[in-house]
Amino acid sequence: MQILVIGDNCVDITIKGNFQFERDKNIVPEDIKITPAGTGVNFSCALSNFGYEVFYFTPLGNDAFSSIIEKHLDTFKVRKDFIDRVNKKTALIIAIVNKQGERTTFAGIKDVAYEEVNVKKLEKIDFSNFSAVYISGGILTSETSQKRLKEAADFISKKGLRLFFDTQIRIGEEIEGFIDAVYYIMDRSNVIFSNLREFSLIKEEFKYKLIDEGKFFVIKKGENGAMVITGKDKIVSSGIPVRAVDTTGAGDVFNASFVYKYLESGNSKEAVEFANLSGALSTMKLGVYIPSKEEIYDFMRRKEEGC
Repeated sequence: MQILVIGDNCVDITIKGNFQFERDKNIVPEDIKITPAGTGVNFSCALSNFGYEVFYFTPLGNDAFSSIIEKHLDTFKVRKDFIDRVNKKTALIIAIVNKQGERTTFAGIKDVAYEEVNVKKLEKIDFSNFSAVYISGGILTSETSQKRLKEAADFISKKGLRLFFDTQIRIGEEIEGFIDAVYYIMDRSNVIFSNLREFSLIKEEFKYKLIDEGKFFVIKKGENGAMVITGKDKIVSSGIPVRAVDTTGAGDVFNASFVYKYLESGNSKEAVEFANLSGALSTMKLGVYIPSKEEIYDFMRRKEEGC
């Protein structure tokens, strides 16, 4: 199966430790990890890891950080056929992670390469072999990207392509125009991902409208599991107890796992249970950890056996 992904790219610098900030104090953290990431990149690599042919569409910059991202995409065999190189910097995210795996991030996302999505280029792609398009709301951080992603959503909708969309409201709820763009793209999507808080912020009448149209929501609840809300059912998947080290990228891994299983089986219950296991497993290492399909099935087997 072929899937096109439009979503942000960045480099994460993850610093883990038990921090107490004091003036002029030198802190030696437990660990520091530099990782190519971004919600679009994380999703692309995770889905490609399951054997799908994933085409990443979002532009990269021309700096050293973008080269790190490109090598990362190569490692996971993500297709780069449609990636443009633009003369802008790569987004840089610094994450401070405590002992419980909770994080606070500092985001350098102003005037960055991923904003320059070339919507006209979509018109030149032969979509006859594509199963779906995935958009991450993490890319909607500027007026430029908001305008272009609205145009992209219009194009995808008119093409009749299935659209998976992660709202990522937590990233941009304070950014001007972000919420309007999220609503615009949700209206043109088939499957919508959010976490529990993000779901609560979406207007009730709008949620009912989308569900009545046959669309459905996949809601991530962290350690408490996940659920799917459709016009017919509310499917709940309980939390998976694991020793979480870092939740960075877990939502993207969950999304990719859901898309993989849902496109394979057409069954949202199977998909959310598989994604729930995968997302839990992804929190057990520092940084963005993308488990293989074999690791997930082994994890599933050991859970069933009570190991």
